[in-house]
Amino acid sequence: LERATKGERATMTDRPPLDSPTSQGNSSPHSPLPARCGREKQRYDKAGVRLTAGCVVLRGDEVLMISSSKDPDKFIIPKGGWENDETVEEAAMRETLEEAGVKVSLGAMLGWFDCD
Repeated sequence: LERATKGERATMTDRPPLDSPTSQGNSSPHSPLPARCGREKQRYDKAGVRLTAGCVVLRGDEVLMISSSKDPDKFIIPKGGWENDETVEEAAMRETLEEAGVKVSLGAMLGWFDCD
């Protein structure tokens, strides 16, 4: 993983390709793949809240953060919608690739969080 500053692409080398399919859509300028589009495949909880998945990408004591599309002055972990045709792990890997342009291998799941 190369350190990325705001507006630059973060890359990781020697990682296997992401196996999850994507369809045509918009994506981060950092992503080598188009983002899936539409919300018809999105997962929601019983209260109607959209479920998302993401990764905390580590390299030593560094954590990969990306600028928020809603507020470019804020930095967030790469995350996005969890779709009903994928596992939460596949969603986390796909969203990290779409949002940050980084292919990852997963470690332990950190847990379920309310991101309000």
